[in-house]
Amino acid sequence: MLSAEEPSKLAGITTVSARAIQTIVAATTGSRISVPNQLIKVSTHDDQGLLGIDISCPLDYGALDTIGQTPGASVFSLAGEARQDIVNRVSEIAGVKVGRVNLRLTGLHRNTEKRRLK
Repeated sequence: MLSAEEPSKLAGITTVSARAIQTIVAATTGSRISVPNQLIKVSTHDDQGLLGIDISCPLDYGALDTIGQTPGASVFSLAGEARQDIVNRVSEIAGVKVGRVNLRLTGLHRNTEKRRLK
């Protein structure tokens, strides 16, 4: 048995599957853009040794209010900020170096909460 001071040298490797990375990207994107993960499509590829990511998803309808109330804001500026946040968060969570990220906005999503009877 190893003491707390002795470093553990275990044989083996740790890998994270492509599907797990895609799920992390979808969750991060959904959180950042405020759309359900089911509406987000993610694919990954090798980008010259880095993780390349392609994301397709709608934009939250509330972003239109942000654009209307913020001078100089546009869909492109909001998407660019979101893309950078996604890169940073995915790198932090998954421990991978992210290369090119393509974010394709496919429409608008209006978040409608359903009423619950109590």
